[in-house]
Amino acid sequence: MYKDYLNSIIDSVKGRYINILPHDYADVDSIISAIMLSKLLDYYNIKNRICIMDKKVSEDTKRILSNLGYDLKKFMIYNEKSNKLLFLVDHYATKHEGRVIGVIDHHFTVSNVNAQVYLYKKSCATAYIIYKLMEASSMIVTKEIIELLAYAMLVDTSVFKSSKTVKSEMEELEKLVTKYNLEDYSKIKDECLLFTDINNMSIDEIVQNGRKNYILNYCNVSSSYIQIKGCLEAKELDKLLDDIVKKVLTDNIDMWVFISFDMQNDKTYVYYITKIGIEEREFNSIVSRGSDIIPKIEDYFYNI
Repeated sequence: MYKDYLNSIIDSVKGRYINILPHDYADVDSIISAIMLSKLLDYYNIKNRICIMDKKVSEDTKRILSNLGYDLKKFMIYNEKSNKLLFLVDHYATKHEGRVIGVIDHHFTVSNVNAQVYLYKKSCATAYIIYKLMEASSMIVTKEIIELLAYAMLVDTSVFKSSKTVKSEMEELEKLVTKYNLEDYSKIKDECLLFTDINNMSIDEIVQNGRKNYILNYCNVSSSYIQIKGCLEAKELDKLLDDIVKKVLTDNIDMWVFISFDMQNDKTYVYYITKIGIEEREFNSIVSRGSDIIPKIEDYFYNI
């Protein structure tokens, strides 16, 4: 499977200059996926660059990438050009100008993906898919790449608490950690269980945290989330939901999905805010936004 996709990807980008795009509000997996794809294209002597087109990157993401030796400022490229060739990682559609030539993503979608090459696989992280492409090539996989892979998989699954965790991939990572003598794996796990510092954030910063935007059947949908210990107090929640209601009413948003992950008690609270009201659902587990919540939202908007 991966060898065939690798050949298709290389054939589609050969002799071209490729702009690799993490998604807006770029997270650890999205940026690490871009870094790993860039290394893979470098191996095939394909000119490329990583373009973080959105300034909103969390402090946790900046810190983790900085500790791994990457200064995100060099990837911050905001110029929009319609003739750019884009390769999207960890998302399947973009608002930015350019022609999408490739997509690699681990989130299922019922939307039509307009790209020359589209690789989707249900996975812990998009970085894992790119690792398998590296494995299918003849390039040497280094300890640095395994470290990048570990951070992407651990952060994106909340250290394998999330329902998006693929057990076989988790076990494979543990074997790779041993094979490549990745020191302090338990320390890395602790570093990758992230909590949203809501006590030092404004209401707007909290409701925008990890925001993603979607166009589903011509409808505008946004989602955002926080990861905290325990659940929100009623007064705090009311302030956040009031702010989202105002944004929905003034910013032409058809639905905003706000998710609060209680990492201490392994619970998920989901709030669906529309112009006509708010619905709430509670899950007795850490569910995945991309694998569990958004696909159901897609089904709703494509069947109304």
